Amino acid sequence: MPLILLHAFPLDSRMWRPQQSFEPITPEVLGIGAINDAADHVARLLDERGIQRAVIGGLSRGGCIALAVASRHANRVSGLVLCDTNAGVDDEPSKRSRYQMANRLEQEGVGFVPDIMLPRLLGDTSFRDRCELVEEVRQWILAQDPGAIAAAAIGMAERDDYRPLLSSIKVPVLAIAGQQDTAHETTRAIAEGVRNGQFVSIPRAGHLSNLEQPEKFNHALQQFLEEHKL
Repeated sequence: MPLILLHAFPLDSRMWRPQQSFEPITPEVLGIGAINDAADHVARLLDERGIQRAVIGGLSRGGCIALAVASRHANRVSGLVLCDTNAGVDDEPSKRSRYQMANRLEQEGVGFVPDIMLPRLLGDTSFRDRCELVEEVRQWILAQDPGAIAAAAIGMAERDDYRPLLSSIKVPVLAIAGQQDTAHETTRAIAEGVRNGQFVSIPRAGHLSNLEQPEKFNHALQQFLEEHKL
């Protein structure tokens, strides 16, 4: 079964390098601002490749897009892998913060973004023990187009609430989150809200659990795919 992996904000598909053994399809979706538009882009990609159904996975913003695919194109989804993400919507302060970032990007470019995002993306363990990973993620952020980051920020602020969708999802769902991630409990809530959900907590990892603890992440993903014959 084909596996689609959708990257986090404000990164690109390079973040899925530790998962290449799964031979995933990793679309670039940062510049597609609206979450629903990004979901439709994934459906068109499946059409172009002649894929009827796939396992749709995503981390952070990528997880929101995966949920949008499940909402808008349910017949294309054979399983969901939702990592360090949130099925709900931003509160008002968080929305304001995203709009402020978009405005700053227009005025200043991307240079300020790593200082804001790195503490949100990586856990304490990575900052202490994996300086090379911290610098690599910094460079990935700096390489992004500021307009693409701004569009994605606004799209996240304006995304739909997918919590009402969860109880209607019939396919198997794996929810993964780093123990040091602020999205740990919102990700757990996704697994608890679906009919056939499993939650895996990754120790010594923050928001980018697939990068921070790739062996544990890959083990959880492999077990899920094998258990459900996906």
